[in-house]
Amino acid sequence: MINLLIYSGLGCLLLGSILGLIAAIKGFALNNYKIELITKPNPLIKKKLQKYTKPALLFFVIGAILLATGISIGLTN
Repeated sequence: MINLLIYSGLGCLLLGSILGLIAAIKGFALNNYKIELITKPNPLIKKKLQKYTKPALLFFVIGAILLATGISIGLTN
């Protein structure tokens, strides 16, 4: 049970990081491959990237909860 919680938490964290990386690459492409240090947020780009950033954050939160639960149960045993 402990291993299942820990590895599923790590899997969720990995999936969230992959979705975050996809969102970063797509955002870079939608910004015409420019890196500007001071920019105003573009609402069109933000709306296009929400389909990647919201699930990424959700997977990060779920993964962190599962991992913390698995580690805490493992340390008490």
